[in-house]
Amino acid sequence: MFRALIVAAAIAVLLVGAVGLQGQQGTPARPATAITYDEFMRLPVQQRHEQFSRFAADSKASMVRTHAERWVAANKTRLSSSELGVLQEAIAFITPRIFEAPMDPQVLKRESDLRSSMRCRVNTEDVAAAFSVFSASPISQEKSRWSYLDQAKCWFGWFAESVVDYIPTPHK
Repeated sequence: MFRALIVAAAIAVLLVGAVGLQGQQGTPARPATAITYDEFMRLPVQQRHEQFSRFAADSKASMVRTHAERWVAANKTRLSSSELGVLQEAIAFITPRIFEAPMDPQVLKRESDLRSSMRCRVNTEDVAAAFSVFSASPISQEKSRWSYLDQAKCWFGWFAESVVDYIPTPHK
């Protein structure tokens, strides 16, 4: 159940949250001041939200990507190759484009594809930790929005991936 919430919550928080914060300010994003990732992460959460909303798209992508890359590096030994692969794919998705045009059909399609790919591979808490540059992420507090059918698809996919190596191939 928690695995099903993964991408929907994480990427939605990244895209909608960042765009929503920018919209709440009522001012266009301005170029980021010279602030490093480490300096940004030392700010209190409210200041991080305010600062992030003022970042240009490339700075937003850089902060989120750096956060995810560092999280993956710190957790690499406990993650499976499947988890690492899909997390790397999600990190590659974090580009200025998703902050510049979050409603672009191509961005939405790629987001949907990633969501499907990550849905059953990485647990929700890991996705929240990897991709949220804000502490106390709302992801862990949300209920799953995946239907029973979505959850069943995860289990079917997991089952198929698990047993496919054990199905004997007929010899001709």
